[in-house]
Amino acid sequence: MEETSNQNNQNGNQIDARELVKIFNARFDKMDQSNQEMAKKYDARFDRMEENHQEMKNNFNIRFDKMEQNYQGMKKDSDVRFDKMEQNYQEMKKDSNTRFDKMEQNYQEMKKDSNARFDKMEQSNQEMAKKYDARFDRMEENHQEMAKKIDRMEQFNCDLLEFLGEQFDKMNAKIDTKADKADMERILATKADKTDIDRVLARIAMIDTKTDDYRADYLQLKRQVNKHEKWHFQAAEKTGVNLSSE
Repeated sequence: MEETSNQNNQNGNQIDARELVKIFNARFDKMDQSNQEMAKKYDARFDRMEENHQEMKNNFNIRFDKMEQNYQGMKKDSDVRFDKMEQNYQEMKKDSNTRFDKMEQNYQEMKKDSNARFDKMEQSNQEMAKKYDARFDRMEENHQEMAKKIDRMEQFNCDLLEFLGEQFDKMNAKIDTKADKADMERILATKADKTDIDRVLARIAMIDTKTDDYRADYLQLKRQVNKHEKWHFQAAEKTGVNLSSE
């Protein structure tokens, strides 16, 4: 029984192997057919790619030829333009040299003219300085004279005050001294008349008049000094001299 079952199993395995070989052959035939079709398809694609490559190569050659032609034309145009630029530069250089020479000539003429003007200004400043020195010398003399007048007026006032002080001292001494009846009668008998009073009043009026005259002269001289000082600063400002206000 066991031998019979083993024979049946061997026969069954042989049948399955043949069918399996058929199946594999059919599949390999189908794969081979698919590979053949895919090969034809890829050959067609590669042929089209080759054609496209040739067309693209021809197109690039045409474009590069056109670019080369444009480059040659642009080079010629650039050469012409650079030649023109060089020509313009040479002309501009000549024109600039001419202008700079003219500017140098004008500068030299202006320098000579400026030197002459500065010399004239220096001469004018020297003359004006001499004139102002003379004026300030006169002002100094006027100040000295005014100072002398003020000193005389002060001395006169001092003398007057001293004289009046002495007189008052004498009067106070006489009042303080005990006098007898005869002295009192003599003092009362000596009275100032109208002439003495008028003489004293005239003297006081003369002193007031001279004091007013001295005051008026002092104010006039002060105004003149301020005016001359103002002129002096204005002249110094115009000539470019910096003066101190002290």
